[in-house]
Amino acid sequence: MTADVIDLPKRHKGKRGNGKLPADGSPPAGATPPPPGERPHDPGTPPVQPVGVRGGACYFFDHLGQLREMSAQALGQPSQVIFLFGGSDAAMEWLRNRFPHFDKEGTWTKGFSTRECNAWLVDQCSRRGLFDPDRLPSRGNGVWRAQGAIAVHVGNKVIFLAEDGSPLEICAAGFAARGALWPVQPELTPPAPAIAAEIAQQVERMFGKWHSWNLGEERIFTGLWVAGLLGASITWRPHGLLVGPAGSGKSTLLELYCALSPLAMPVNDYTAAGVRQLLTGRAAPLVLDEADEDPETMGRLQAVLSLLRRASGGEGARVIRGSGDGKAMAYTFMSPAILGSVLAPPLMPQDATRITKMELVRIPDGVPVLPIEAMMAWAKQNAAGLWGRAIEGIPRFRANLATVRAALLGRGCSPRLADQLGTILAARAMMLEDEPLDATAAEEDSLAVSWLLQTRLQAIEEGGSMRCLQHLLSSTADVQESGQRPTFERLIARARGGSDVGARDKLIDHGLKLARFPLRSDAPESLLIARTHPALSKVFTGTLWAGGRWCDDLKHLPGACAPTDPVSFRRGVKPRCVVVPLDCLPGEDDAEPVPDMPPAPPLAEYADP
Repeated sequence: MTADVIDLPKRHKGKRGNGKLPADGSPPAGATPPPPGERPHDPGTPPVQPVGVRGGACYFFDHLGQLREMSAQALGQPSQVIFLFGGSDAAMEWLRNRFPHFDKEGTWTKGFSTRECNAWLVDQCSRRGLFDPDRLPSRGNGVWRAQGAIAVHVGNKVIFLAEDGSPLEICAAGFAARGALWPVQPELTPPAPAIAAEIAQQVERMFGKWHSWNLGEERIFTGLWVAGLLGASITWRPHGLLVGPAGSGKSTLLELYCALSPLAMPVNDYTAAGVRQLLTGRAAPLVLDEADEDPETMGRLQAVLSLLRRASGGEGARVIRGSGDGKAMAYTFMSPAILGSVLAPPLMPQDATRITKMELVRIPDGVPVLPIEAMMAWAKQNAAGLWGRAIEGIPRFRANLATVRAALLGRGCSPRLADQLGTILAARAMMLEDEPLDATAAEEDSLAVSWLLQTRLQAIEEGGSMRCLQHLLSSTADVQESGQRPTFERLIARARGGSDVGARDKLIDHGLKLARFPLRSDAPESLLIARTHPALSKVFTGTLWAGGRWCDDLKHLPGACAPTDPVSFRRGVKPRCVVVPLDCLPGEDDAEPVPDMPPAPPLAEYADP
């Protein structure tokens, strides 16, 4: 079989020669030489940067540094090329000299050859290979980790710092490096040289002028503010929920937060899709005021909370959605957020260790009015220097985090809560002090917010597995006893010890059985719950555990297990099941001791600014 031969279109010859300039930049042979100084020359670095190809499109950083997608057909149109390069005199001069156009007489027209430019652009993109947005994610405004460095993107430039905070380089935005794309963004005020710790301490004193339900809540608010300044440069991004009735100053406190945060994005009407599109490619704190569940749009806020939950750790929330043209669109959301609401929205158990709740109370009568305008002006004046202090203190933050996290784990906190609360307290301490925390100071900081500490056992009791068990126990059996339907908890209580055989039979009729497991004389009785059963399906209809998922959650209870082999409930009935120790049922003593939680020590008194 012979290979196919493709005839490329032949270029016009004649007085124009081959259409290419000789090495010395002189016009083709036979052409009238232009006057000195008007000959094409090497124009140097191009004003656009090819990135790669994907499908039928080429990708570039244009003359402004924006990431652009252009088809090969568009690249053959002079107006599109000029739009890509910019219409400035310098851009046109580059095009005329790099791709000179000659008329039929061989004279340089001082125009540019669109055909030559098109071929060069397609070739340069092809040389860079396939453009994969997952391999080269877009990094916009904010603070990022960048292959062993910290990158601060402020719109028109990217500042790279070493892990120890020392400067590396400053680059004009609009390039690909360190495993990411760095497109130009709306310009921000860059961080200023690090400000003194006393100024940061004054910020916390300002936060403390609001009236909180719990002692020490301004510490949490300060830590959340500092964590927001660090963007995606930290591995865990904590979220906060500020709850306060009308007259508590909640919205004003959030405005002060924004004035102190050059990166903050405040919104008060939103959807999950809007949040996802707004902050994709940004590492900036999101401020969501009016985060109350609207009965007319029930579920809107839950979708936002689900997005925030996934944005907390690792590489953030990675969402794939289809578009109208059949292309998959990827969104990456890595921003910390703080929400404000009048009433606390319903939170899933997994939200408790990702969204820290703070609560304001109504401002008491007779309290002097705060000088809000002066506070806002002061905040905006010092915001850049405070941001610089946060970035300069990243190494100190990492040392603090290890110390605080160890203290929280020693208090019996779950690892996830240690990540959340540890990040908040470590960020606060980094901002307010010039030296890393020692173990004693970390212990004191954790005790100062004892109302947030939660042991592993408490986390289990409030988690999804225990909620699933409680839903089952509080549900009623499909039987009548004295005109009433007993709850499963009541039937289990009657069946324990073997005295009420009828109660045991009724449990088996509903896919539940009290039995020793493993089957030996010294094994205690456990509650066996079938994985599939019509009565249990009815109990869990309309819940998170419908479709047989109740066993997937219940098996995570302390001491529970899911045998691989079926277990006999009665003759001819051997379902697969999950085995739950009776110690998990209400009324039993908890096996894990709860550490003492002494009251929080009083905060140090600071003089008013």
